[in-house]
Amino acid sequence: MAKSNNKDMIIRLWLYGTLIVLVLFFTGHSYIENIINISGAESCYRSKNYVCAFKAYRKAFATDMDDSKYIGHYVATLSQMKKIAVVQEELNNLLVKYPDNSYTSDIEAIFEKIKEDVDAKYPDTYINDVVQGVNVVHWNTKERNTLIVFIDESNTSSFPGYYIDEVKNAFKDYSAALNNMIKFEYTNTSSQADINISFVRQISGGQCNNSDCSNVMGLTENTTVGSQLSKAVIRFRYQDSDNTDFTKNQIYNIAKHEIGHALGVSGHSYHPEDIMYPVSNDAKFSIDAQVLKITRKEFSQRDIDTFKLLYNIVPDITDKSYDVTKYPDMYFPIAAIGTKKQIGEKNLEESQRYADMVDTNYISQMNLAEGYFASKNFDKAQEAFSDALILANSNEEKFAVYNNLAVVFYEKKDYEAAIEYADMANSYSKDELANEIKAYCYIELNRYKEAQKLLERLCKLYPQNPTYSGALVGVYFKQYKTISALKELKRIKKENPAAIQEPIFKPYGMLLKFL
Repeated sequence: MAKSNNKDMIIRLWLYGTLIVLVLFFTGHSYIENIINISGAESCYRSKNYVCAFKAYRKAFATDMDDSKYIGHYVATLSQMKKIAVVQEELNNLLVKYPDNSYTSDIEAIFEKIKEDVDAKYPDTYINDVVQGVNVVHWNTKERNTLIVFIDESNTSSFPGYYIDEVKNAFKDYSAALNNMIKFEYTNTSSQADINISFVRQISGGQCNNSDCSNVMGLTENTTVGSQLSKAVIRFRYQDSDNTDFTKNQIYNIAKHEIGHALGVSGHSYHPEDIMYPVSNDAKFSIDAQVLKITRKEFSQRDIDTFKLLYNIVPDITDKSYDVTKYPDMYFPIAAIGTKKQIGEKNLEESQRYADMVDTNYISQMNLAEGYFASKNFDKAQEAFSDALILANSNEEKFAVYNNLAVVFYEKKDYEAAIEYADMANSYSKDELANEIKAYCYIELNRYKEAQKLLERLCKLYPQNPTYSGALVGVYFKQYKTISALKELKRIKKENPAAIQEPIFKPYGMLLKFL
């Protein structure tokens, strides 16, 4: 037994020693390379060769070295460049890497000028109301402009055949209106689809329940993991609250609105003529003379320009990350919409307007709470989520509220309260998803073993989730469990190669090269 333990110790020491040597070597190599890049950038800057300076500064600032003393020259260089997407990216990175530095106002002024150009090109849109929280969400149609759609036809006997035809007509008209910027193909396999569609008697669960959603005709929920958009799920009611079939035009109009949400418009327009208007006064729930006169709602120019601009913004959440060097004409969110703070304030404004337009229900209250949260008004968010809890009927809804309250208290740094709310959330769900915020609380409280246990469980249940994996790696390193950390990095790299591009893995970029 003693020999076995000695052998294991020797192996561990060898692994640790090898790792330390590699880290020191490549840290030193990176440091030398950084000095060379900075020296070359400064030389190019002094000679006013800004393209040369940009390339060298970009390489230097991509490392974790402290380059803050050169930020002024880099900002000056970027200000001389054409404001293509990769230049915007660097300006945005500087704001993130060096917040509230002496050049912040200069960078923000550059973005304000770009925004003036955006507003001139797209003068009338509702782009400020499309964000999800503070994030821009849409599919990467630059890499593939065809999205795959699955329509569940298992219960077609419950509704008229024209329902499916009209949904397909709505998809077809999106492609036509946007000049085939986005196309759609259909599949018979749900798992292969980007957009899943079903027809149900009553929309319930998720963001809806039977009591406060009796008049909801369609509901769209986008599934995201970290910064990855994986699926959009649309549910259409097949009868109104009076058990009456919808007309062709009603189904068509409802479909156009919900498809807009599936494509990334998380908010609404507040112009009645737009398809993303939240409350349609012509959508009655009884078949009478007025309903039969309902006309098909056409895209407004504002709709078209909003979608075109949205898909020309580099998203925070998408199915496949953009290489902005390939798409110079794209904009970063800060250039098209504003800073995260401004986006949060606009999101709150949109949530308040939506709440004013509809009867108070679970959805409107959750939207309002999320708006307060996005604007970092956590006390108001707490109040609004608590009000939503009163309106929540299903276990799924109660889980959502309690989990959000856990996140609110986490942001307020009341970690013990956050843990209590996470436990309450878990009591309404078997998915254990509230363990994520619970683990983060344990990390803040330096209770790493408890955090490790939760994150290991989440990684086992959801092995390809980069957020859980990255957090687990961090916990391992905090406990000096280097071998466990390396094993987890190797596992996620093998099982989900795209995951290692997530920001949470950036500190381990050097290690990932050798795994």
